[in-house]
Amino acid sequence: MKFEFTSLLLTTTLVKSDFNSIQWSLRQLQLHHNKTSDPLRAFAGFIIDFLEPINNYGCWCYFGDAYVNGRGPMYDGVDEECKKLANGYKCALYDGYARGVPCHAHNITYVPYNFFSGSIRLIEDCTASNVDHLEDPTCAIEACMIEGSFTLAFFNQFFDSAGVQIDSAVKHENGFDPITNCPTVAREDGIGELSCCGVVPNRFPFRDSFGNVDCCDGRTYQTDILSCCFETITGAEKIVELGEICPDNSNYKNVDTDWPMIP
Repeated sequence: MKFEFTSLLLTTTLVKSDFNSIQWSLRQLQLHHNKTSDPLRAFAGFIIDFLEPINNYGCWCYFGDAYVNGRGPMYDGVDEECKKLANGYKCALYDGYARGVPCHAHNITYVPYNFFSGSIRLIEDCTASNVDHLEDPTCAIEACMIEGSFTLAFFNQFFDSAGVQIDSAVKHENGFDPITNCPTVAREDGIGELSCCGVVPNRFPFRDSFGNVDCCDGRTYQTDILSCCFETITGAEKIVELGEICPDNSNYKNVDTDWPMIP
């Protein structure tokens, strides 16, 4: 993972928190900047010191090219966020292929999100910082959003005296065997064409079970019993019972499959 180091502007509120700790962590980030072989180098800010202990952790926490090794159940909240991260990488790759240019979000050089600007500005900051990316602006923006979102999931905990809770028994170096402890379960909808559901940074892959599974409002649904309505002005989506009339100002997302069933 790569990043272009950019100075982070500390707001007045955040300067009042553990400023010395933040300074120390930023110095650690600068040290990591020149380690071109470091799989954690895409993440900016003090989270770098948290990522090292969870690399090879649980069933989903792998970084760099190894993110594809994630599988099975999620052991805790940290593992859950790692799964979201891995799914984000996978969908960025699939979406890139759909655009004609593979997006390796886990390995592209990009300007990282300013963690001190607040989560509400994630999309705006990542877009503004990477819109002029020379290689692939869309991929760089998505990488910034995916990894920035992962960071923000733990942001507040860094200012808590307890910090981020990690179970040392789930670290691979301590004997946790992902082959034994992370079994995969075949799902009925695990066949058909591969697609992705949700919006960046919260996208995840699924298979359409040959048209029997689709995506709506960031969730998958069975098309033989449910339909998807979308609001014509805002684009907001809603899952409804098959045959149910969509709310006002809404249309059916999949007209070919939904409309004939409407009385």
